[in-house]
Amino acid sequence: MSAALFQAKFTVPAVPATYRSRPRLDGAWRRWTPARLVRISAGAGWGKTSLVARRARSLGRGAVWYSLDELDRDPSVLAAHLSAACELPGAADQPPVEQLAGIVGALARRRLLVLDDLQAIAGATEARRWVGRLLRYLDPACQLVLLSRERISLREAALETRGEAVRLAATDLAFTATECRTLLRQRLGRAACEPIADRVHALTEGWPAGLEIVCRTLAQAVPDDHGAVLDRLADRGGWFDQFVGDILDDLDPATRDFLLRTSVLPELTPSLCDQLRRQDDSAGVLARLEETGLPVVAVGDGHWRYHTLLRECLRRRG
Repeated sequence: MSAALFQAKFTVPAVPATYRSRPRLDGAWRRWTPARLVRISAGAGWGKTSLVARRARSLGRGAVWYSLDELDRDPSVLAAHLSAACELPGAADQPPVEQLAGIVGALARRRLLVLDDLQAIAGATEARRWVGRLLRYLDPACQLVLLSRERISLREAALETRGEAVRLAATDLAFTATECRTLLRQRLGRAACEPIADRVHALTEGWPAGLEIVCRTLAQAVPDDHGAVLDRLADRGGWFDQFVGDILDDLDPATRDFLLRTSVLPELTPSLCDQLRRQDDSAGVLARLEETGLPVVAVGDGHWRYHTLLRECLRRRG
């Protein structure tokens, strides 16, 4: 791995210029102070990285950021990389267990450790166990934040029972109607009247990536045309069809077929999808869908649903 790429794994991502503070989430870090673990699981475009990067940048050297990739499926590689992120020279030659002790000691002087792209080690049992040990021995003063496109268990039930774990999903990251109105006022000024903002919220369901695309489109039109612009965007999916088409083209045929077949369901469960498809692998496919970048929302208790725009687009294609 090149030195530049290696260093990029330790660098806190830049916060987009278009990012706007959301008191409901940005202010929640104070409430989360007692939590030893904060887990944020959501697909691409929900703003999880920007939310946490803003927090990490505010802490300066009090935060350590590490972005995982497929190489970290090997616990010895993961331990060596995280040792480097914690600025522990010479630790790479030690066994992962010994490196763990050094990492825990180094993090006792920090306030935040962020492990991004945790889905990279989803099927790597030993790597997940190593992260679980890190969580177990981490100084309570250092909060661990896990970012992932899918939920990955570290057996943290005891922390949840004691109120020491916070869990966020796509539904928590979605903009509320009030936040959507505030965003449009910030981006469009006086042109962002409440009816237009409410239409934008209904169209996007608060999906941050969708809001950004719609805001940019509206900014290119005069205020009197905003209603007509939204009509065009809503008509047969507009911009969203192109967005989905680009992603579907890159998916394997089996996943693409799953999406098209199950789009008739208003809510998805493994059993319903298995019955519809006459196969028995739906649980695994559903768990992986959030990695696609499509707005697939986990609504709890093993239930998912497709964003309304996604479902309509898939049904047109099916």
